[in-house]
Amino acid sequence: MKKLPIFLLLFLVSNFVFAGSCGANSCSANITTLYPHGGTENIHIELDADMSSLNCTLNEGKFITLTKGNGLHSEIYSMILSAAIAQKSLKFRIEENSSNCEVVYTQLIY
Repeated sequence: MKKLPIFLLLFLVSNFVFAGSCGANSCSANITTLYPHGGTENIHIELDADMSSLNCTLNEGKFITLTKGNGLHSEIYSMILSAAIAQKSLKFRIEENSSNCEVVYTQLIY
């Protein structure tokens, strides 16, 4: 009989929504929107975090940007898509003082 309340508690805790966080040069968060821009081939990424503390200018006021010129563009985009499908968080390292909050690299958060 005691196993049911413990199971219920674990179920509720495991479904708790992760709220992202950002510092001056990085964010650890879940992805809420991916927006491939056809003209520039850049990928705009919206996160479930308050990104106002980032030391860069957000694209359209809400997106960080993976630029086509990033040497790891394909690998990073693959990681972003995988994390989005698996509903896992990523840490995004941002180029400080960039005009569109350019993504430098990502790390998968387990």
